[in-house]
This record gives sequence, C-alpha cells and structure tokens, in this order.
Amino acid sequence: MTTSGKRITKGTIANYLHVYNLLEVFESKSVDKLRIQLLHRTSLRTLQREKNYWKRFFIHFSSFLYQEKNYNDNFAASVFKTIKSFFNYLQKEKGFIVGNYHKSFRIPLLQATPVVILPQQLNFLITNKEFETSLNPYLKRAKDIFVFGCTTGLRYSDLMSLKKTH
Repeated sequence: MTTSGKRITKGTIANYLHVYNLLEVFESKSVDKLRIQLLHRTSLRTLQREKNYWKRFFIHFSSFLYQEKNYNDNFAASVFKTIKSFFNYLQKEKGFIVGNYHKSFRIPLLQATPVVILPQQLNFLITNKEFETSLNPYLKRAKDIFVFGCTTGLRYSDLMSLKKTH
C-alpha cells in the first residue's frame, strides 16, 4: 500500500523488481557489497564513512547504468527515483534511521529535443507499400504508432494510454 492507502500498481512493482535486478547485477560485478547501515547513536566517523560510501555508490552505479547498460538520463533518473523511494519508505514507514544520503542522488535531466520530419518523409511512411512490406510485424507496428503520433501530435505515452472510449 502507498502512504495514501492505495494499492501499489503492477507497473510500480515491476519498476521495483527491475531496479532490484539492476542492483543485483551491479553488486555481483562490484568489489563492495551493498549495505544499509542503521545510524542510531553513531559516531561522526561512522556518519562520514556512510556519506562517502553512498557518494561512491552513486558514482559507480551511475557509470554502470550509463556505460554498461547504455541507459539515458531519463531512465537512470527513474532508477534513482525508485531507490530514493525505497530509502524514504525505510525512514517514514519502518522508522529505520538510515541517513539522508539518498537525497543527493540527482541526475540532471536534459530536455529531449523533438525530432522533426519533413512532410515528404511522413508521406513516404504513409504511402510507400514496398517499404512497408519489407518490414517485420514489430517494425510495422512501430511505424504505424510513429505515423499516428506524427499526425496527431501525441507523445508515445499518450498514445499508449488511449482507450476506445477516447
């Protein structure tokens, strides 16, 4: 359940599982094991050690996501958002004192520049039957979604959320 009392959706659970699997792969390739240390009544030295640990984790995990997994900024940011949500859950719901190091997990998001195609290119995608027959079924569907999105001006996420009643 969420803090508001709603059930967690299947999509959210799938995101958590994906991040968990990424962390497992990262940990298996990393020298350090992942840890969460409870910080109740700890020394300044321990606090500084944990701060440095989570700073190193952010740097290494970010490079893992970018270089090894070839993820873009938006996807990496969503992975870190899920990790931050987990730490907030530990603090708020479970009452564990784990520090606020997760709040420094920030990836600057770049605005995605839209790809503009010429009317001739769009016309080619719509009318050229020879090109369409050369595509496999998955590419045909992708082309149809792309053309529909271009003609309506809707983003992919908006197109996929459309229902027959719309």
